[in-house]
Amino acid sequence: MNEKRNFPRPNLNKPAPWGQLSVKTLVSRHEAAACGNHQENVMQSITRKLALLAALGIVSAGAVYAPTAAAGVSVAVGINVAPPEPPYEAVPPPRPGYVWAPGYWRWEGHRHVWVSGYWIPARPGFVYHHARWEQAHDGWHFHEGYWGH
Repeated sequence: MNEKRNFPRPNLNKPAPWGQLSVKTLVSRHEAAACGNHQENVMQSITRKLALLAALGIVSAGAVYAPTAAAGVSVAVGINVAPPEPPYEAVPPPRPGYVWAPGYWRWEGHRHVWVSGYWIPARPGFVYHHARWEQAHDGWHFHEGYWGH
């Protein structure tokens, strides 16, 4: 009784009845998942590489950067308008661990503006050179305050 049964071949292009998945749907979902995993892995790889590059950039920028105060460099601004006389400014009593930076006139595009004195943390082994204006042959030059020896 070897009877051969003929089962109908599924139509892979025909949508499956409600609640059932066709073979084509299962295969395409599997391929999509595999493709999605590959894309996810590629994106993670790119993200990791970009994060590494960003970290290396930050580290190398930090290694090259030297703040103005640490380097002992001053910035000069030159104008043809002399600063006014400084107003009287009472210097407060000394504070341990701090240095008094006296007030100064700052140039703001078209006029001088007074900046009041303030306390700055002391740096052992350094001397604070306060901000000042200096007259030169080509006008007045402003020098920011800085730490030096």
